[in-house]
Amino acid sequence: MKYKADKFTAIFIRFVKRPGLLLPLLFFLFHTPQLLAQNKLTRVLFVVDASGSMVGKWNEKTKFDIAKNLLFHTLDSLELSGENIEFGLRLFGHQSPRQKNDCNDSKLEVPFARNNAQAFKKLLDKVKNQGQTPIAYSLFEALNDFPDDPMAKNVMILITDGLETCDGDPCSVSSVLQGKHIALRPFIIGLGMGKEGEDYFKCLGTYYDAVDEISFQNTLNVVISQALNNTTTQVNLLDSYGNPTETDVEITFYNHFSKRVDYSFVHSLDYYGFPDTLDINPVGIYDMTVHTTPPVVKRNIEIIPGKHNIIAVPAPQGQLILKIKGSMGFASIPCIIRQTGKDEIIAVQNFNSIKKLLVGTYDLEILTLPRLYYNNVKIEQSKNTEIDIPTQGTLNLSVSRPGILSVYIKRNNTLERVYEIKYIKSPQSVRLQPGSYWVVYRPYQFKRTTLTQTQKVKIFTKSTATIRF
Repeated sequence: MKYKADKFTAIFIRFVKRPGLLLPLLFFLFHTPQLLAQNKLTRVLFVVDASGSMVGKWNEKTKFDIAKNLLFHTLDSLELSGENIEFGLRLFGHQSPRQKNDCNDSKLEVPFARNNAQAFKKLLDKVKNQGQTPIAYSLFEALNDFPDDPMAKNVMILITDGLETCDGDPCSVSSVLQGKHIALRPFIIGLGMGKEGEDYFKCLGTYYDAVDEISFQNTLNVVISQALNNTTTQVNLLDSYGNPTETDVEITFYNHFSKRVDYSFVHSLDYYGFPDTLDINPVGIYDMTVHTTPPVVKRNIEIIPGKHNIIAVPAPQGQLILKIKGSMGFASIPCIIRQTGKDEIIAVQNFNSIKKLLVGTYDLEILTLPRLYYNNVKIEQSKNTEIDIPTQGTLNLSVSRPGILSVYIKRNNTLERVYEIKYIKSPQSVRLQPGSYWVVYRPYQFKRTTLTQTQKVKIFTKSTATIRF
């Protein structure tokens, strides 16, 4: 603890010698607990406009001079904090004069490294603002600036005073950035661009507008803080009353653009009954599937960096209990489950089992012989809905000659076939629901319809009946 205190003392002394930076000091000190809690490496790439328009002045200073001084002082101060941070710098619009219309004028001038504030200053002091504004091209190139390090947190901060001048499309760049999982959606600091900048860059990332030097300084502090602070997320699975009580459900986060599975969790509540906190990288946009039955999907989820994010999803559930009267243990009679009014099968549940379903109404098709149908079965919040069916009986079938045999049940004054054997020659046993049946048989070798025979039989629960032809 003494070591940390000594570090903060050194920071304070340096800031006192620079009164104009006292406010940023207080800002970072208040956020120090969150910064210290995050141990993994953070890489911050500044993509800075160095085009001819950046010679425009705020008061007596050019926008570029203000930007380079604030960048240097911010990095210089962060170096003293000892945080696990590396910074890099890419400039655009600084290598070719505007009349050359060089739309590839972009270069990584300072590669990622620790304690490189002086390298920033030395490089920025030599820059001549002169060229075009190839924003989209620069961001595409910036993809390759980040080392291939899946454990690092990658952040991109774009600083510009103008719009794209090279016919590039920043929106398409946003999709690539997020699809490759390389960096956070960029933070964009617009220098005096107002509503025009907000509308133009909203597809790319989080936009901030700075109207003068002071607001630029404050905006930069906010952006850096958000980039470095811990980002946490919790998923609230809401019951019918809007409370986050549902749990023990699998959850998958997909990259919205590439559809790659980024995270897979089994949701849980902590010992106090609150949804557990997740560590999800605030990279791009996610789609989330809650694997209830049927699944719940939430799309276009943006995790805000530096904050505690809450994703709320309605997922009220009740339980469907399928039972066979008088039967204990697992029974391999499947039940097809559909949402009422829909054809899609959402689940298959065996009897003598319990399954959670979203609150709603369902149609059940039970694959007994004959099939049983239960429509508009209501599932309610935290309640058990039971479906009981009788225990089956057994019908033994035997024939004196090989033949064709079918079993029918009468429903709505119509015979419905429930079982058939195209060529029966040895004894067979069939499990049937209790009821009255017709058994129809014709010897195979005699091709005469008049040789067809019919017998009626009643099947009772847990009983056995025999038919012989």
